[in-house]
Order: sequence, then C-alpha cells, then structure tokens
Amino acid sequence: MPEFFKRYPINVYWFGGELRVIAAAKEYAGALGARVVKIGDLDIGEAVAGAATSFPSKDNENESYVLNMSPELLVRPEVLHALGVVPDLSRGVFTLEDDAGRRSTVEITPVVLPPVVNGIVNLGLVPVVVQPPLFREKLAE
Repeated sequence: MPEFFKRYPINVYWFGGELRVIAAAKEYAGALGARVVKIGDLDIGEAVAGAATSFPSKDNENESYVLNMSPELLVRPEVLHALGVVPDLSRGVFTLEDDAGRRSTVEITPVVLPPVVNGIVNLGLVPVVVQPPLFREKLAE
C-alpha cells in the first residue's frame, strides 16, 4: 500500500467463512472477537468481492489468495472509498456481530500510520487473547 494511505485501527482475519476483529485500538476494544458482517451498507461478502477486484491479476488468483490479502484491503479507507463501500474517507461504519448474534455498529476513524521501525508498524492495537484449552483447564483446577 502507498505510505500515504490511512488505516482503520483494527486488524481482521478470516476464520473459515467469518471475518473477525483480532486486534483493535483501545477505543474500539469492544469490537474484539466480533464478526464483521457489513462495512458501510455492503454485506461482507460484497465488500470482499469488491476488494478482490483490486488485485492486479484477479482472474488468476485463487480463493486462498483473496482470503489472505482481503483483510489488508478492508481496513484501508482509500480502497473502500474507491470501491464505493464507504462514502467518506474520514470514517467507516462497520456492522459487527457477537457470538450470541447481537449486532452493533461502530464508526471507526482512520489513522495515519506511524513510521516503520525495524520493519514493524506499531499501531498500539490490543489483540484478542485466546488461551489454549489445556491452559484454561489448568486455571480451572
């Protein structure tokens, strides 16, 4: 991505057919673990289909490539705006769903990326912490 592109301060990742928030800036910590079901007015499937058209060799790529690359595109306001997914570069509206099926919307303000240090961009995101089952069992004892 060009260095001047902004980014929504969340990370998302595909788990099977579900796109989930795996890290977020502290002000969006309530989104952690939730499924992304819509961005703007588009269902996530439509948003991903639009993002897939951004690949230079879209017709030559497979579904795994799209699943691997789409999370990076879906957190970039410039990409989503160019695709007509978000009407405003200064904010994005994400519809999220928790494991109980409750939906909520969160308006996310993009940030300018900080400088790269040792090949890493530190957005200060809070990750989802998942404890392995064995660890949870030990804690319960």
